[in-house]
Amino acid sequence: SYVCSDIFNFRVGSLEYGGWDSHRRQAEEIEPQLEDIFGEGKGLDVLTSSVARDFPQDYNTMVILIAGEFGRQLTANGNRGTDHGRGNHMFVIGPRVRGGLYGDIFPAAEIERYDHPSADIEGLTSIERLFGSIVDWMQPGSASLVFPEIGASDLEPGVDFSSLLIA
Repeated sequence: SYVCSDIFNFRVGSLEYGGWDSHRRQAEEIEPQLEDIFGEGKGLDVLTSSVARDFPQDYNTMVILIAGEFGRQLTANGNRGTDHGRGNHMFVIGPRVRGGLYGDIFPAAEIERYDHPSADIEGLTSIERLFGSIVDWMQPGSASLVFPEIGASDLEPGVDFSSLLIA
């Protein structure tokens, strides 16, 4: 059991793991961090197995969202890294998550621009849309309260997050 679990009875938490802004030697700098998070006996493995063991009722409804605050460009710069861009990735993990890709991972327009210097990944869906679907899952109808401009934010054609999480 966790020390002070009665104090930390919360529905939403946020963690930060910095060091992802690599403009050089990206493979050498980023891969160890991915291992820290996704490796066996590391970050997510320890978190999910501990919660499943000690708080099974909470594990059943746990949703983990991994996202960055900015995207990267399509191709490497001269230092074997990438520069800032618009498009990003987001991971949603948990027992109630319907897995899969939501959106086109390699849009034809980006593939056509791949050889252009400083080619940017297009941001087709705003982060508010994904966060909003999780907020609505937690408390139906609350996304527009948390994200008042959600209706005007970008959503890639054909993407529907309404079935992302199982009730």
